[in-house]
Amino acid sequence: MLYLAGIIFIFAFRLWIWKIFPGLESAMKDDLSNMIIASLIFTLAIVFFIHQALRREGLFKSTLEGPLALFIAAAAVSLVWTADMASSVKALIMLLAQVLFFYILLQVLAVEYQRRIFIWVFFIGSVVVAGFGINDIVVLNQVSPEAVEAARLSNKSLYYILTHKRACSLFGWPNVLAGFLMLSMPLTAALFISLRDLRFKGIVAVGGLMMVAAFFLTFSFLGWSGFLITSGVVLGWLIYRRIIVIPAIVARYLAVGLVLAAVLFTGVILKKDFGGSITPRKEYARVVRAVITEHPFRGNGFGAYRFASMKFVTSMDGETAFPHNAYAQVWAETGLPGLAAILWLLAALFLLARSTLRRLGEGKDKIFFIAALVGLAAYLVDNINSFTMLKPNAAFFFWVWLALFCSYGLQRGA
Repeated sequence: MLYLAGIIFIFAFRLWIWKIFPGLESAMKDDLSNMIIASLIFTLAIVFFIHQALRREGLFKSTLEGPLALFIAAAAVSLVWTADMASSVKALIMLLAQVLFFYILLQVLAVEYQRRIFIWVFFIGSVVVAGFGINDIVVLNQVSPEAVEAARLSNKSLYYILTHKRACSLFGWPNVLAGFLMLSMPLTAALFISLRDLRFKGIVAVGGLMMVAAFFLTFSFLGWSGFLITSGVVLGWLIYRRIIVIPAIVARYLAVGLVLAAVLFTGVILKKDFGGSITPRKEYARVVRAVITEHPFRGNGFGAYRFASMKFVTSMDGETAFPHNAYAQVWAETGLPGLAAILWLLAALFLLARSTLRRLGEGKDKIFFIAALVGLAAYLVDNINSFTMLKPNAAFFFWVWLALFCSYGLQRGA
């Protein structure tokens, strides 16, 4: 229980830490918050693994050890030829911290009552995040023209947010908020379905509606589309294979949810500035292709994409640390070994999902595992057009979700 408390503290701190340094520029805020989180995780890891060694208990294995080891090795070796050593070292430290957190959380979630507690913690954190996201829109609509002009002259990212009025919540960027909510919404649906008490059901329903509203207020069109399509494909496949049977009452809830989503989607889409998103993405795609082509096998250094891409950038639209395609960025930074590790990871997750679904009987565990599967699938698909697997303040929650997903199919190992 003590380790669960430590994990909850780090989880909450990771959510809130962005607000602790309001006066800092985004890059400095990122670096400082990442180092604080990494320090907390390493401290927890030292205590945890010493305790495990004294108890002489084997760790639960996730079945992902092979691809994770290959990816860490590819990231570490890329430091030899990195385009920027400082960026690569910081990125590698964060990767190691997040993998350690994944394994500690995996051991904690092996205990069923601790998993239930953590699911509620994730839900509560998601409601808070959604609340801040909705509040962003209220605040952004009150910003003066003078403040917008000042941002135009001093802060490109802030100017974009002020002019496009997109919810960011505690993450500093709308795509990151959208990625986080892709995980939260299926979990909330599972909570709603599994609860019997109407009072708690109502609380969860309100929280879920807040998440849906905040999700649409990110104006992340590719995020919306990817989530809706991926969710439909995964659930459709599960129904087709008779892995799940949708009761009539749940089908009605889904129908109401789809109607609500369609209304929100239609209302928000009319305000979407597609030109403001498509132009830089086309430039990102051109630049990342050039970076990959330069060193397709060995890459240009983990976490050093911004520096590796500078020679190919011809306009402000192409300048970024994250080219909005996590898989292309992995290839650009860690070469073919890193890309192979990610593809291996995807295959391992598919096999784990299939074996876990076969093993789980009917009941709440199956409901929550399907929610974890839907959220993870949507998140992975979204990273074709996003970067939430790689940006540390977003990737932290990917590793958290990975631990929750894997906790339903654990094996005790050495």
